[in-house]
Amino acid sequence: MNKNFYVFLDIDGVMYDLSYIKDRIKSGDIKNGRIISKYKPESVCALNMLIENLSKYYNVHLVITSTLRFKFYRMLNILEENGINIPQFIGRTSLTLNRHNRGGNIARYLQSRGYDRAVDDFVIIDDEKFNYHKYFDKKNIIKTSIINNALSINAVKRYCNTLFESQQKNL
Repeated sequence: MNKNFYVFLDIDGVMYDLSYIKDRIKSGDIKNGRIISKYKPESVCALNMLIENLSKYYNVHLVITSTLRFKFYRMLNILEENGINIPQFIGRTSLTLNRHNRGGNIARYLQSRGYDRAVDDFVIIDDEKFNYHKYFDKKNIIKTSIINNALSINAVKRYCNTLFESQQKNL
């Protein structure tokens, strides 16, 4: 398996949304103002499903783009505690670049790894738009929402169906 696939993962608004947080605060599972360390179960299942499906065809690289990347090892522990099937390759985007230029940060990350469209692919999972349209096609983005639409199984199924359909046409 030579092909790489990069999954650029934001956390807030992707692994949980406000409705989930409110429910967890009411139940006492989450203390207001703390790092959320217990993710929405459906979002965990959805991310695991994505990684599992991609792993059949690619070397999957999980790349943290969230501002939580500054606490990378804590982030790894939280992902593991939530049951995320962490692939062999995991990293984070640059700590020194502008937080509001997430699209540029991702483009530079791919470039620094010798990204080659012929053998590599990627998806960005984020609840914010940032400046992605400046760098990437819409097909490379799974858009979620912090309000009430964290990463879902249906979103992952739609993405995988589209990705694998387009690959079949290119074979």
